Amino acid sequence: MESGYLSREAVKDLLAVREGESQYLRNRVDSLEAENENLRKIISNLQASVDAKASKWNIE
Repeated sequence: MESGYLSREAVKDLLAVREGESQYLRNRVDSLEAENENLRKIISNLQASVDAKASKWNIE
């Protein structure tokens, strides 16, 4: 093998690592999107609760 070149096995290993990292990042993005949606629901529920209490006390 010439200096500066990778063996086929090394390239395959690097591609496997890269694919693993890509999959990890895709999974992480999915997890963060789900967490974001959950937080949006919590905020919406809290806002509805605040609005209901403000309405009860005639506060705007």
